[in-house]
Amino acid sequence: MSTATELLRRTIDDLELQVGRAIDEIRAFLAVEKEAEPVAWIPEDELPERYPYNFMFQYSKVDIIRWFPIYGPPRPEPARKPLSDVEIADIYYRGTCFEKGYLSAFAEGFRQAEKHHLIGVSDE
Repeated sequence: MSTATELLRRTIDDLELQVGRAIDEIRAFLAVEKEAEPVAWIPEDELPERYPYNFMFQYSKVDIIRWFPIYGPPRPEPARKPLSDVEIADIYYRGTCFEKGYLSAFAEGFRQAEKHHLIGVSDE
């Protein structure tokens, strides 16, 4: 194998490692940005090779030894449920359009807004 080929292989291996570390750091950053609580703490001497050490150092803690946080997958946002007919009617009758008699159109407007904002729509 030529020297140039060997150099290219080492360069590719190094780039793959750097990209992998960058991806890990981005994932760690996103986990911390959501202010998630760590699911576990791991001692510094047991960190995996691809752990984003430099980035996560600021979130580590010392309790005799240095501990680094491990974050789980982000939690999904709680599902929003649509308003009931009674809740819509309550809003309608508290409003200024009570005397106009447009409750059905008013309710339909709410239903369209809920559909638009995916309220009550499941991913399943």
